[in-house]
Amino acid sequence: MKVSAYEFKNLSKSYGIVEFEVNEYNKIISNIGMLKEKLKDMLELVLGSLRCFKYAKGFMIYGGKHYSLIYLGFETEDNAIFAFELYPNSMSVESNTNIGELLRVIDLTVKTLMKEKE
Repeated sequence: MKVSAYEFKNLSKSYGIVEFEVNEYNKIISNIGMLKEKLKDMLELVLGSLRCFKYAKGFMIYGGKHYSLIYLGFETEDNAIFAFELYPNSMSVESNTNIGELLRVIDLTVKTLMKEKE
């Protein structure tokens, strides 16, 4: 997995781009499909209580082509907001936190999404 992250200090925004290996992307997609209702609980185990949790599955049109899209968003009790958009083999992440917190949450979230179903 390769991660590129950007922080705009005066905007209180950080952005991350994650490029997955084919097996990582496939595992995440498979797990999300099986875990839909458990995702919030699994993320709370590693991130703490979530004030808000959002999950949506659909598609996007980019350059005239259709791509699958999964949206995962959440807000922590300390008002940190994270928005993940998962595309084929990559993911973009946006937050209102510093870059260190963004990278920490990307790491914990991806590890959680790649876990085997319990």
